[in-house]
Formats: sequence, structure tokens, C-alpha cells
Amino acid sequence: MSTQAMASDVPEELQPISVREKVAYGLGDVASCIVYGSLGSFLLFFFTDIALIPAAMAGTIVFVSRFLEAGSNVVVGVLNDRTQTKWGKCRPWLFWLAIPWGITTVLLFTVPNFDQSGRILYAWITFNLMTTVVYSAINMPYGALASMITRDQKERAILSVYRASFGCISVFAVSTFTTTFVTMFGGGAAGWQRTFIMYAIISTALFYLCFLGTKERVHTVVKPGKKLKASEGLMALAKNKYWWIMTTINVGAASMSTLYGMNTYYARYILQDMGYTRSMMLCATFSLIIVPFLCIPFIKRFGKRNVAFYGGAWLALFGQLILIFFGESGLAAIYSGLVLRGFGIAAITGSKFGMITDSIEYGEYVSGLRTEGLINSGAAVGIKVGSAVSSAAIGWILGYYGYVGGATAQTEHALQGIRVLFYQAPLVVIIFMLVLIYLYKLDKEYPKVMEALAQRRAQKSQAGE
Repeated sequence: MSTQAMASDVPEELQPISVREKVAYGLGDVASCIVYGSLGSFLLFFFTDIALIPAAMAGTIVFVSRFLEAGSNVVVGVLNDRTQTKWGKCRPWLFWLAIPWGITTVLLFTVPNFDQSGRILYAWITFNLMTTVVYSAINMPYGALASMITRDQKERAILSVYRASFGCISVFAVSTFTTTFVTMFGGGAAGWQRTFIMYAIISTALFYLCFLGTKERVHTVVKPGKKLKASEGLMALAKNKYWWIMTTINVGAASMSTLYGMNTYYARYILQDMGYTRSMMLCATFSLIIVPFLCIPFIKRFGKRNVAFYGGAWLALFGQLILIFFGESGLAAIYSGLVLRGFGIAAITGSKFGMITDSIEYGEYVSGLRTEGLINSGAAVGIKVGSAVSSAAIGWILGYYGYVGGATAQTEHALQGIRVLFYQAPLVVIIFMLVLIYLYKLDKEYPKVMEALAQRRAQKSQAGE
């Protein structure tokens, strides 16, 4: 029998995905992470040192707004699960929101000619417009899209790697080169605005390429009068223990991304040279581009959880310990610690999206409901909570230690606050993730889950449901 004939016997939702489509899917996270990486690496610095908003207030803006965003994620998840169009249920959101995405990105990184109270109000409004409204409405369906492209676990794992690696290209690029672009475009508030006009145009175009280059093969028809109720979806989430684990892991992952922003403060005030920001960000993030692809053969052989646990959390812990014990001895130790920690975080990033997607089947297995949008948006709540808590903690701790945004030099007490956030805070987050990944056992249970679901579908088909 020919390969083509064998492939035709396999349901479309289980057939191999082309490299071209995987690349197109990955481009969606390049677009997302242009902004997500900027929020983690530079937003607090932009607020405190460019918009001249007090550090404690900047932390409060992000803290409160992130919880509002978490609520909007759930709303978007329910709406996503109810969506039925000729393009599918997830892809349309990319088409609808790409242009608003670009506009709100520019607004967020613009400093209006207002007094301090006006700038604070402007920051509240634009941050929520970008994140609570637009980011949620485009990123939640994008995350759910992988589960609509294929049901095959290995294909999903590879899609997850493409998403992680391609998205990390954005994190790497914006973390490493944003300050260079700002200087090239004239520096100051105008330089930041021009840089993000460029970013907005690029990310908008990439969302459209993702929309055009992907296809939804998993079809879940919403019968008239049978639309999912929000209460039913939330009850299904409550029964899904692996959704809880992955959502909480996302808290840690988002916290680590936000803590990358401490590189800017450390370079400016501890090393006393902003020029080191680029090399520090390079060490922290370049591994995010290559490591997820390197993980593919290990994921196939050992599973996503084992790669995230042994190659991810433990390696990140080792890198952070190097920073803590040897960081003050010189740049070599700082760079070594950042590289090793970066490799570990990259291994977690390359595995976690597939782990989240697998929890969709587990949720259907334990509750009888398949809720792609709600599970992905619910898991993303962890990202919002992690970002909220870590951003607020940075702002509040800097404020507690007497940090003054824009100052040429800081007091010794303020420098100690920067050190606490650079050394001790990431250690706590990494240990937190290590424990959670240890508790994730779905890789072993997945074949049994899929077999049970196949039997249920066959029974429903025979019964004419």
C-alpha cells in the first residue's frame, strides 16, 4: 500500500502537519512575543525612567491591571468556544484583532505631554486597552489554535516547539536590541515610540501570515441551543488537575520573564553601564531560540514533562545558584549563570505549551466537555497572575528600598533592592516551578486517555448522537 493511500486512511485531524504550516503557526507567537517580551523586559523601566511614574505606582498599575486581564481571558475563552465561522473557531480572532493590536502597542509605549497625574491615568488606560482587551482577545484563541490543527500528541508537541522557539526569537530580539533601536531613533520618549511603531507594523503583518498559513482540522460543531455555558466550562476546569498544574507553572514562567527586566536595572546601577543590558539580555534569552528545537528528539523519547523537569528546572536552578554565589566576582560568572539559567527556562518553555494542550483531552476525559478556548485562556490566567505579582513586587520592592526613577545614581539601600530582585527572587520562582513540574504525570496517562475518548466517540457515533 502506498504512503499516500495509508495517509488517506488516517483521519485528517491525525495526519502529519507540514513544516510550512508549523512555521506559519510559529509566526503567531513571534507577533505575540514582540509585545509580551517588551512588557517583561522594559515596561517597568519605561514607566519609571521614561514616563517618570513612581516605581510603586508603576507596580500597582501592572498588578491591578493584570488581574483585570485574567478575568477578560476567561470571557474570551468562553466566546472562543462558542465561535463558529467558515474560518473555524480560533483563526478568525487573528484576522479581527491584528490591526487593533498594532494601534494599542504604539499607544502603550507613547509618553503624552501631561503632568504626572495625567501620565499615570494614561498608563492605566493604555495598559488595560492593550493587555486586558486586545492581547487577551487575540492571544487566547491563538493558544487554542494548536488543539484545532491536530489531535496527534507528537504533532502538537512539535507545534509547541515551533511556537516556543519562534516566540523566543521575539523575546530575544526585543530584549537584546530594543535599547539600540531606541538610541538609533533619537532616544528618549520619541525613540521609544518610533521603535514600537516599527514593532507594531511587524507584529500585525505576522498575525495575518499566521491566519493565512494555518488550517483548523479538528471540528467541534456547536449544536443550536447547546452552546457551552460559562458555569459548565468553569466546572470542567475545576476537575482538570493538570490544567491547575500548568496554570500555576505559567505563574512561574511569567514571573521569570518579568524578572528579566532586572537586567536593565542591574546593568545601569550595579555595573554602572547601560551598555551591558544588551549582552546580559543576550545571555539570558538567546537559548530560547535554539533550545526548544534541540529538545524535539528528547521530547519524543522521554516526554515533555521529563525534558521540562530534568533539562529545564534543575538546569535553571544551577544557573541561578552560580549568579547568587559568584555573580559579584565578575562578568564571567554573571554571563555563565544567565546562560545556564536561560537554557533551563528555554527547555521548560519548549515543553509547556504542548503540556497545556494535552490537558484539553484530559479535561474532556474527566468532565465530558471539550473546551479548547477556556482551557488555554484559563491557563493564560497564570501568566497574568505571575506577571501581576512579579511586576508589582518589583515596583513595590524598589519603592521600599528607595529607588528613584531616572536618577543618575541610587543610594546603597536602593542598590540592595536591585540585588534582591536580581539574585533571590528568581531562585524562589525556579524552585516553585521545579516542584510543580514534578507533579505533572499526564505524559504517562495520555495513551489511556486517548483510548477512552476514542471509545466514547465511537459509542456516540453508533448511537447517532
